Amino acid sequence: MILSLLNNIKYCPSIKLMNCDIVDENAENTKLKKIEIKDIEDMVQKKCEDLNNQEAEHQTDEDTILSDKINYDINYLKKDLVHIMNYYGLSIRKKKKSDLIDDIVEFENEPDNQFIVDHRKTLWFYWDELSNDEYLSKFVIKT
Repeated sequence: MILSLLNNIKYCPSIKLMNCDIVDENAENTKLKKIEIKDIEDMVQKKCEDLNNQEAEHQTDEDTILSDKINYDINYLKKDLVHIMNYYGLSIRKKKKSDLIDDIVEFENEPDNQFIVDHRKTLWFYWDELSNDEYLSKFVIKT
């Protein structure tokens, strides 16, 4: 990404050692902009930090996805996963447990689905609380 940015820029050293002229060949306005070498180093450093942060976030996402898959595989039966799929409105046709898990984890990790995922988890929590209550469990129909 940095290289593509630098490819569009023509470097023209000026008489002053600490300054250079930057010309963006793709821009309509071809005026020269005075910029110091330190500014360029700062921009490159910031870009590298941004890329490192994105890489770290991507690694965290992969770790979360893997832990979610393991959680669903160990702690849920296929019929429980089918209930989750039905709640999300996802197709369950001819899918093995591992396929259901993949679809659920993919759905739950989409930012657009965050509200419905949180709502489902809250309702499932309430369901478990009602089922485990000594008095109210008599009124909860087990599926």
